[in-house]
Amino acid sequence: LDDDCLEVDGCQSESCLTAFPMHDGVPVAEADAGLSLVYPGATIGMASDHAGSCEEATAAAPDAVYTFELLDPMRVTISHDFDGTLYYPALYLFAGGCGPDEEVACATATSGAAVLESVFLEPNIYFVVVDASFETDEQAFVLELLFEAIPETETDGTDAVDDDADGFLHCC
Repeated sequence: LDDDCLEVDGCQSESCLTAFPMHDGVPVAEADAGLSLVYPGATIGMASDHAGSCEEATAAAPDAVYTFELLDPMRVTISHDFDGTLYYPALYLFAGGCGPDEEVACATATSGAAVLESVFLEPNIYFVVVDASFETDEQAFVLELLFEAIPETETDGTDAVDDDADGFLHCC
C-alpha cells in the first residue's frame, strides 16, 4: 500500500495501491466474530480502475477500494447500499491483489444493495471494490461488512449452505 497517499486529498481508496484500510488497519481474527464495520463514502469523481466478472460495464464506472486483512477463516457478509435512485451498485471482493484471477466473489443489483452473503474466506489480505454497473453511476454509498465465526457444525441441514466450511453439506 502507498503510505504517501494518506497525505493527499482524494488519493485514498482510488486504487488497490491506495486502498482505504478498514478496521484502522488492524487485522480481523476469529475473536472479532460479530464485528460490524460501516463506511460511508462516494464514487463521485473517482477513477474507473477496476472491474469484475458480474457486469462488463463496471470497467467504465467510478469505483472506490477498501482493504482488510483476515487472520483466521471466517464468513463475511458485505453490502454496498447507496443514496438515491437510478443507481445500479456492483461489489467485488479480491484476495491478495486486484487482478481478474484474484476475484473471490461479485454481486450486482438493479434495486437496493449489492450483497455478498456469508462468503467463506481463508486468511489473506482482501480488497473490496465498491463499483457500479454503468459509466454514469457515481453516488454516495454505505459499505458494511459483518464478520462471522465458522460454526463447528452445520446450522441448518436444509439450506444447501456448507456452514462449517468442511466441504460437505450435512442434512437430515
